[in-house]
Amino acid sequence: MPTTPVITWDVSESRGYETAWAEPGDGTLTAHDRAVGTLPEPYRITYELGRRTGM
Repeated sequence: MPTTPVITWDVSESRGYETAWAEPGDGTLTAHDRAVGTLPEPYRITYELGRRTGM
């Protein structure tokens, strides 16, 4: 079973946290990120970045 590197850290300015992980593939790399916080208002952000070889 392959493992995926994951890191989570505290974001004190927003009283929240953020988690990022990367998924290597056959000639690709995809990074995912998820952040949640409570200041100035509650929020959740999720995004994905991808990269293919040769670009």
